[in-house]
Amino acid sequence: MARSLARRRTVRSRFRRRMARSPGRRTRNRRMRRLPSPPPALEALGRRGQRQIIFGAVWLACGILLTLFTMAASSSVYIVAWGPMVWGVVQILSGIRNVAKSRRG
Repeated sequence: MARSLARRRTVRSRFRRRMARSPGRRTRNRRMRRLPSPPPALEALGRRGQRQIIFGAVWLACGILLTLFTMAASSSVYIVAWGPMVWGVVQILSGIRNVAKSRRG
């Protein structure tokens, strides 16, 4: 009786070891693995880049609107607000660069 019980345990443990090493089981586990999340610093860089793009677009729009409003007025003098437009473009380009860095990882 004791001999057959020991033999059964040996057969079971061999079967479990073989199943753990089988290629089908490994590939299934690999597919189930999750992709690692990006480090918090990269996530923060991406959020910062998105915020820079939004604020840059706001600066650019304000500069364009200010120029258009002064040109639409019936006056011979108008203001070209090139400062806010340039700053907006700089912010947009900086934001695009930061978002690209965060995605590259």
